[in-house]
Amino acid sequence: MPESREPDASDYRQRVQAALEPFIPQFPSWEKDGHLPAQFIAALGRAGLFRDCWANGAAGGHYLIRALLDELAPLNAGAALALSIHSEVFIHALARYGSEAQRPVLEGALAGRVIGCFAATEAGGGSDLPGLQATAEQTCDSWHLRAEKRYITNVGRATHVLVLANAATGRPRPCLFCVPLDRPGVTIRGFYKTLGVCSTDTAALSIDTELGPADVIGRPGAGLLMTLTLLDFERLAGASALVAGAENALRLTGAWEIGRASCRERV
Repeated sequence: MPESREPDASDYRQRVQAALEPFIPQFPSWEKDGHLPAQFIAALGRAGLFRDCWANGAAGGHYLIRALLDELAPLNAGAALALSIHSEVFIHALARYGSEAQRPVLEGALAGRVIGCFAATEAGGGSDLPGLQATAEQTCDSWHLRAEKRYITNVGRATHVLVLANAATGRPRPCLFCVPLDRPGVTIRGFYKTLGVCSTDTAALSIDTELGPADVIGRPGAGLLMTLTLLDFERLAGASALVAGAENALRLTGAWEIGRASCRERV
């Protein structure tokens, strides 16, 4: 069978480079300050970079988000991580499982006006997603969500957060919610000092709030299955960013070795 090849992303890469160029002098200060400016994601949205990624669905446009992160990661790894969450988890959830009522949020995310993050990790750990302590109690048409979440990437500049919680029904029924961060009862509890990728705006979040039917992503009870699907794509995108960062480290190391050898020859 003929070898399968991805579409050419060279034009898209050029647009990414043009969108990133004005921000390159600012990247070091983002790492120092530990914050990612909202206007950065807004600029990428205005350039149509997220919309192009999602024009052909999760699989059809995945090569484009990988190209975006491939360009960004060597310049600012924290920003690359934040964008992988915004695109491959937040936008993905709304595009794949969202309702018509959530379409304005999706359109805002594609345009960069809405910024998303994802809250799953809790005090007891983050890798055991079925072991959630967060609860969502359904009463008539509303939900009361109670959660204490940790290590949330991108929350500092986000407008919305996806929250994974168990419906309070006596047996685990994981549900996925889209929660505006300005909703009463939603509080950022302080930012973490990370070892590298400091511009990811990583913080803890306390939630005790009322939600409506329009805040539920997909079918109640299917939250874990949806989340695992989203994370499959996010991990692939994140791997592309890591490879790009490693390649850049090798280039820098090679340049340093060549420079050191040149100095020895002159001596």
